[in-house]
Amino acid sequence: MKIVLAGRYQVAVGFIQGILGYEWFTGGLEKTGPTYISGMAGTISAFASKNPNGWVKSFLLGTVLPNATAFGYLVLLGEILAGLALMATGILLLIQATHAIQTTVMAVTAIATFGTMIMSYAYWEAAGWLSPSTAGINFVMGLAELGLFALAVYALASPSSPQLLMGRQAAVLPQKQESTNSNPALRL
Repeated sequence: MKIVLAGRYQVAVGFIQGILGYEWFTGGLEKTGPTYISGMAGTISAFASKNPNGWVKSFLLGTVLPNATAFGYLVLLGEILAGLALMATGILLLIQATHAIQTTVMAVTAIATFGTMIMSYAYWEAAGWLSPSTAGINFVMGLAELGLFALAVYALASPSSPQLLMGRQAAVLPQKQESTNSNPALRL
């Protein structure tokens, strides 16, 4: 039996993907409490109140605020689903899988990171003006998600797709091999 371990690049990408997934998942779970949806209109109003970007302010007040409950549920579900997808695919990056599973992992990664990039950008535009830390974390997460998205799309588009991340760098544990020597005294 051949035991295949993830290569160092797979481990690094899987680790980063898992951390981002965990952040999105727990962020979504925090929103399942009773005050998130009921307080969504107040949050949107606060984000729009002194937002320096006129188009963001107009969008928040004209589109999001009248549909605050629906947007609240979309954010909650989007964060939970994207988080689960990133954590699951991050774990699957660590195993040697069939080509079909590898392709599915890269496709799900591309979809999930595309969604989280949009959410990071939206949070950055809506609330980034409130504090440097709010702007910073959403910017950094967005860049990391852009990197993961680019890797996933590149892996899907490359001729060896998606072995780019899921096999080329893999390390195989040595196996005890039987000797082909017919002399029993010389066999390993």
